[in-house]
Amino acid sequence: MIEKIATNVSYKLNDSPSRNFEGMEGLGSHLGKIQSSLHLEKDRPMTLDFPSNGEALEILCRYGFWRSSPHYGFENQAVRVTERCGNLPLGLCVVGSSLRGKSGDEWEAIMHRL
Repeated sequence: MIEKIATNVSYKLNDSPSRNFEGMEGLGSHLGKIQSSLHLEKDRPMTLDFPSNGEALEILCRYGFWRSSPHYGFENQAVRVTERCGNLPLGLCVVGSSLRGKSGDEWEAIMHRL
């Protein structure tokens, strides 16, 4: 009995269009409108450099300390974490967020796992 009800509900949901998506357009039409803003008409790939050591440290600090420089006593640890992350912005964001609010000993323990 329950299986029959579930099957009927499933069929009705799959057969009826959702009203939540009325008027929505596909990504392609929106991409066409903003293509010039994104500079997608260029034939060559765009290359990006890694952030400098100072920029990488600032990225880590923005996520780890909510400011652009490390808290007092965390300067050396922040530099070492930045080096371990290889100045990769996503790595700096993730590691910085995971270290936020942690003690110096916790930073050391996490650094050994990087």
